[in-house]
Amino acid sequence: QCDWSSDVCSSDLPVIPVASAGAGARYAIEINPRLLSKGQRYLSLQAVNVGANTAGAIFAWHERRTPEPLLPVSLWSNPVIRTCNLGSLAIGASSMGVTVYLPTYIQGVLGQSAYAAGVSLSFMSIGWPVASAVAGRMMIRTSYRQTAIMGGFFLMVGAMMLAFIDPARGVPWGSVAAFLVGCGLGFVNSPFMVALQDAAPWNVRGVATDRKSTRLNSSHTDISR
Repeated sequence: QCDWSSDVCSSDLPVIPVASAGAGARYAIEINPRLLSKGQRYLSLQAVNVGANTAGAIFAWHERRTPEPLLPVSLWSNPVIRTCNLGSLAIGASSMGVTVYLPTYIQGVLGQSAYAAGVSLSFMSIGWPVASAVAGRMMIRTSYRQTAIMGGFFLMVGAMMLAFIDPARGVPWGSVAAFLVGCGLGFVNSPFMVALQDAAPWNVRGVATDRKSTRLNSSHTDISR
């Protein structure tokens, strides 16, 4: 049985206020900057938050009473699934943070070309698949935990390098930092996916996997905004 009402609550209702706020903010900033005062903009953002939270509350209430929920609430009682979903939020935020801000820094602060910014960012795209391939073999010989800890170490080092980036260090510093972040994401993402699918019951394994991907994409959206 297809749960259409759950699909509306989880997807359609939050999209409406977010899309409306984005269109309104663009009009106010680009077309008529004096259209809204600072207080009015604050109230409009609060209205968006209220709408999104209301949609989330309706969705949670509906999922508890429907016989075949789109997202079984019981999944969140599993600590492995809960940790993997929270980890996906961090993974998405890390990758999108580097993608958004590193090229901007290289072009805007260092005064380099778009080509230099793209080459620097590409190191993250190189490190991620390489680390994912190594993580697959490492999980077989060690465990999910040790592989994820390895990824956390690379992420921490890469994030610290980005935090201390300086114009004097130039593009190579940012490239190495992006590569380390990519390695960390590769080492962390694969164990989270495998551990989540192993912990989820067979009848809800697809739902659990989809929720992990949704958390990853939602953090991409939040950071890019």
